[in-house]
Amino acid sequence: RHKPWRFGPRFMNLFKEAQWDGLTGHIVLNKTDGLRRDFDLDIISLQEDGTARGVTESTSRLTKRWIKVAVWNSYKGMTLMNQPNRDKTTNVTDSLANRTLIVTTIQENPYVMVKKSDKELVGNDRYEGYCMDLLKELSNILGFTYEVRLVGDGKYGAQNDKGEWNGMVRELIDHVADLAVAPLTITYVREKVIDFSKPFMTLGISILYRKPNGTNPGVFSFLNPLSADIWMYVLLACTGVSCVLFVIARFTPYEWYNPHSCNASSTLVQNNFTLLNSFWFGIGALMRQGSEVMPKALSTRIVGGIWWFFTLIIISSYTANLAA
Repeated sequence: RHKPWRFGPRFMNLFKEAQWDGLTGHIVLNKTDGLRRDFDLDIISLQEDGTARGVTESTSRLTKRWIKVAVWNSYKGMTLMNQPNRDKTTNVTDSLANRTLIVTTIQENPYVMVKKSDKELVGNDRYEGYCMDLLKELSNILGFTYEVRLVGDGKYGAQNDKGEWNGMVRELIDHVADLAVAPLTITYVREKVIDFSKPFMTLGISILYRKPNGTNPGVFSFLNPLSADIWMYVLLACTGVSCVLFVIARFTPYEWYNPHSCNASSTLVQNNFTLLNSFWFGIGALMRQGSEVMPKALSTRIVGGIWWFFTLIIISSYTANLAA
């Protein structure tokens, strides 16, 4: 655990006593807890002004602006502001009351589906699904009416090479529709041209791959951890090391011995590293079992040590792949 900085309390006391002017006004800190005191917060609300801006020859949209509605003070609390033009401005959510919105959507099960019925249906009764239930609940809460229309080109909304949009996004940009209620994915390029609400569903995108089919074990299944090329190279290496060991043992005098140790005058000498014994030494080292034939000369011991290190790596790799 780290020790506290010894100048920390003094630094905090000096910091609490400091006063300065910032972007939010004069800053004064409480000497007890270090929190800011004697400051004001402006509370604003997005409201629609009484003036309207033309969109087309037959439609218009009310302009929106941020209006200061109250002030909160650390001592006095919240104080509501007098709004002389309150009758000309309304809250955005309140402005939806008694209004008819054109809602564009796309047919996609189970969000928007065409209702099957024996009798002919008209209007919003033609559709059902999760989005329709959500839209109906919103209209009951906010008090607006709506008219559902399927998008003309049957597309969600994509941008072509010229930067033009299609689908529901195009209808929202052109103000053909006021609202889009559909399983529309929120993307970066779409957020540049239209506004999204909080998503009502999180889409989990994963990578799918085919599950490998299990194979029945065979007689030679123990060879599967290593490829056929590796097995061939191991066999060639074992053969090569055995031949090199046989040749070196023939040249070095330390691998020759007198089989009749009791007869010192005997001129008969033998060498344990015959060609067959050399192969037996290599195979025994590969199987981690060893053999009764062991090198005595420095040259043959170097060759044997290199082969032992090679077999250690091969056996370790084989065991790891077999267990996996």
